[in-house]
This record gives sequence, structure tokens and C-alpha cells, in this order.
Amino acid sequence: MSSNRFPALFAAVDARDVDAFCAWLTPDCSFRYGSREPVHGLDAVAETVAAFFASFAGLAHRIDEVTEDGDRAAIEGTVTYTGHDGRELTLPFCNVLRSAPDGRIRDYRIYIDPSPMAGGS
Repeated sequence: MSSNRFPALFAAVDARDVDAFCAWLTPDCSFRYGSREPVHGLDAVAETVAAFFASFAGLAHRIDEVTEDGDRAAIEGTVTYTGHDGRELTLPFCNVLRSAPDGRIRDYRIYIDPSPMAGGS
């Protein structure tokens, strides 16, 4: 994986484009958001991500740091969620990705505390 690819990956997420996001993934991928159970396989990931994208009016990621080691990458930054009511919430995140030999992502983990979205603190 090359860190110069990550802005394009996050652009697909910020556009809430499920097909463009899934193009980055292997057919047998694993995907986990926060403390939710992981989902496996491209169809299940696409369904999960589509539902997640639909729950917001917008997403905007800022990448602060990328650390890579072989087939693994950790991306730290902030994400601003815009609700359908127009309210915004910015949270820190760290995504840990593992790539397959062809460069697509086989394991995508998002480490974030989403409790502020539910009114927690």
C-alpha cells in the first residue's frame, strides 16, 4: 500500500460512494466499525457501508498521519459527520488496514468512539 493512495480512498468515503469504496476491497474482505461486530465479504460490507452512509448527510475526513509497515497501514485523523439536521460532529479516528498482494484491502478496521453521535460524551 502506498500512503499517496489514501486521499482517494477517503474521497470515496466522503462522497458516500459505496461502489467506489468497495472497489478498494477484496471479495473476501473483513470490515469493522468501532465496537460493532465485523462483517465479512464484499456484499455484506457494501450493505453495511450503504446503511452507514445513508445515516448522514455528509462525511469529511482529514488525514493527519499515515504509518505503514509492509501490508499494514494505520491512518490517524478526524472525521466530521454532518447529520440530516445539519448538525456537525468531529471525532478522532484511527483506521488500520491490511492489504492483499494485489494492493486491495482485505481487512479494514475503524477505531473510533461513536458514542458522542448518540448524545454521549
